Amino acid sequence: MSEGRKKLKATVGQLHAELGSMENVDEEIRQMLQGAMEDIHLILDQDKRPVAEGGSQHASVVERLSKAAQHYEDQHPTLSGILGSMIDTLSNMGI
Repeated sequence: MSEGRKKLKATVGQLHAELGSMENVDEEIRQMLQGAMEDIHLILDQDKRPVAEGGSQHASVVERLSKAAQHYEDQHPTLSGILGSMIDTLSNMGI
């Protein structure tokens, strides 16, 4: 597993933990994050294929994560920071 995928997997764990500790999560944002997480799991499952091959089909995940990070920037800075880290990792992976 590449270093980028390892970092992304660790950040996914942080995101799950943070979301689990939050009491009020907007349902629209929760669904957006759930879709983004499904895409990220697909990316992580593509271990044998270079990321660049599937990168374009997963580009929308960055948009969804960015929207969620902006939504929570003031209310939940920790969550926003985790999402920002995921966006950076995906960007470094070419997604």
